[in-house]
This record gives sequence, structure tokens and C-alpha cells, in this order.
Amino acid sequence: MESGHVPKYLNAAVKENNMIVSTTNEAMTSISGKNGFGTDKAEFEVEINKADILDGSSLQLKGKIKVNGDINKRVYFNSNAYSLPEQMSIEINGQNVLLLNQDCDHVSKLDRTLHSSFTQYYNTDVMALAGQDLKTEQSFVLDLSKYGSALKYFIVTSPVLTMKVKIRFQQNLAKLFYVGETGAVTGSVTGYTIDDLRLTADFSNFKAEAKESLIKKYQSPSGIKMTTHSYIPQRAQLFPTTNHRIQGSFLNRNVVSAYYVPVLTTIGTADKAGGISKTDIVSNIGFEGGALPKNMRVRMDGSNYVNQNGTAGVSNKMEHLTGALKAAFRTPEENNVGYHLCKGYKENRYQPTGVSFVRGNDNYKEITNSGVNGFYARGALITEFDTTANQTNRSLLTIGVVTTTVSIENGQVSVVQ
Repeated sequence: MESGHVPKYLNAAVKENNMIVSTTNEAMTSISGKNGFGTDKAEFEVEINKADILDGSSLQLKGKIKVNGDINKRVYFNSNAYSLPEQMSIEINGQNVLLLNQDCDHVSKLDRTLHSSFTQYYNTDVMALAGQDLKTEQSFVLDLSKYGSALKYFIVTSPVLTMKVKIRFQQNLAKLFYVGETGAVTGSVTGYTIDDLRLTADFSNFKAEAKESLIKKYQSPSGIKMTTHSYIPQRAQLFPTTNHRIQGSFLNRNVVSAYYVPVLTTIGTADKAGGISKTDIVSNIGFEGGALPKNMRVRMDGSNYVNQNGTAGVSNKMEHLTGALKAAFRTPEENNVGYHLCKGYKENRYQPTGVSFVRGNDNYKEITNSGVNGFYARGALITEFDTTANQTNRSLLTIGVVTTTVSIENGQVSVVQ
């Protein structure tokens, strides 16, 4: 061996982390037990107040699901198991850091489509049972960060903070499931059951002096600030015309982007078989007529238009795609953005549009003043566009992305959006 030669992996400086003694993944169940959720028991609530320190980015929902009924065809999720929640909230000391009152299915689908690499997307689909027959019991794992508000921080729960996670499961079976085979359908889906349902998270045991220092920081006047992004979904039914003007309400301190998802207003009898949808209505969305909007312009009231072509509006498919990708970038150098969005555009089956309010390359989304202040415009987000056909059964789901700052000062929690 040559003098001084060492294996490559020994050339790097040794790094140590003496603050964390150990980390354990722990499961928590609702006070109503862990079995029988679904159509018979729609509400799930867990309170987190453990003595160890929570990794806020590690929250996962785990369980087993089986559909009930005598339908003769395979039954699949619309998109995947991320469509199970209809509503979701996460509270810290009574303050909401995540609040989705509707459309958790479309929000999670959009988040994964914009920000997952091919590998990440496939991993998620496997764990969330995409394309799996649910007539036999199957286990699933959901990463709650896919619904927004990923708190990438260590959070001291007991004795300082209490976190609550509340979920209401989807009760509209046609919004949750679809028939996975062609041919005549006999029988029906009458409901579904989730058993062994648990919320899991990583809890770390810190050295005493490190934990004490963190608690003192929470209780000090300077405190700490945790910044994340939240989704705010709002629906507006489109009228049976080709000219549309929608006004959304986003009274938020920092609105960084907005996405537009054309969703079904109602799932009619002709669109159902056996009590569920005939097609995947979450993974496949578009306007009636099959064409993207023409002359689409977006602005906050009193401000300039912000989408790709400004006052001229956007009409061409690839310019719509460019606008959605621009809105998705959290920094100019970000990777793994939009693989499945581009795939959906190419195949004309998943076509959300999007706009960015970020002011410049030195004003990233992670900064709390990177976008537009919704208070100045009284929250009025004005969207105008034309369609090639009348929209008789479409609603425009506007998903606003806002900066949420969680401040913990003097042991008190406040949330500013």
C-alpha cells in the first residue's frame, strides 16, 4: 500500500450529532379506537402531547382498507389513497397550521404532480394503492406533507405545545372510487371500512441540556418562527357559457401562486356504475370541450396581470404549461418539478393551469414577502378566460398557495398567513 493512501470514504471529515440520543417511530390512535373508520365512522382525531420531541415532517397515516358491497368488477381509488380524506386540519395549541375544508383529493394530487420525481411518485403510488383492487383488504401509508404545510422542524410537544390532527374521510363513494374494468357492471359498492388506523411520527430523545435550551427558546420573548406553505382551495361553478370571470378571496399576507383545476361539479347517474365513478375523476381533469382556456388573464384587484403573457392573456397549450411550471418552482434551481404535469399535458388528460406572484429571482417562495399581499387587494383574485365550449358541469377549483408563519413566543402560539 502506498504511503498515505486511505480509502476514499475515510477522506471526509467525521461528523457527529451529540444532541439527539435516539429516535423512535411511534403510533397514536384515536380515542374512538383504531377500527371501523370509513362510511360508518368518518371522523379521526389524534392529540400529540408526548414528552419526546416531534419531527414535524414525519407525520404519516397508516391503516388497512376494504370496500364493501357485491360489485362484480375491480374497484380502484380515484388517484390513490390520498383521496381518502375529504377534510384535514393540523392544530398547534388551537391554531391551525393546516386547514383544508374541501378537495383534499385534488390538492394532494396537484402537490405530487408538481413536486415529485418519477421515483418519488412511483413510491407514493405503491404505498397509496394506486391501481390496486380494493375488494380485498390492503394496507396503505399516507405522508401528510402531501396536503401542504410540511413543518420541517423539531417541535417540543409536552409540556409546551399540543398538536391535534383531525381528518374527515370522504363519504361520497363516487368521488373516492371508480370501476377498474370495462363490461357490464352488476352489484354495487355500499361503503368502505378502514381498520388498524394509526397516526405515526418520529420522536427524538434529546440530551437534557439540548431539550432545556429548546424549551427556553420557545418561552423567550424572541421565540422561534416556523415558515411553511399552505394550500387554500376554493370552488366556483362555471356557467354554461364560453366567457368566464371568477373572483376568489385570498385575504393573506403573502400569496405566492395560484393553480386552477377544472373539476366535475356533480357526478351524474350516467357517469356512475355500481354506485361509484366509471372513470378516475381525480387523475383526469379538463374543461368541457377538451381544450385549455383561451385569453386567460390573472391578477389581484388593482394590480397588474401576472401570468405568462400579461394583459394579452394565455391561449396556447405550451404557454399554459410554462406558466404552471413557473408557479411550481420554489427556487430557480429546484429540481424534480413537473415531470407528471408534463406527462398529463402531453396525453391531454391532466391539465391544471397556474400563475406565480413571486416578484423576482432574488425573492424566493421561502421568503415571507416573496409574493403579493392579499390585504392590499382586499383578497380579490380575479381570473378571466374563454373556453371553446359551454361549461355545463364544471367548477373551477382555485388552489392558492400562501406563506404560513407559526410563531412561538413566550410560550404562546400565533399563526399568520
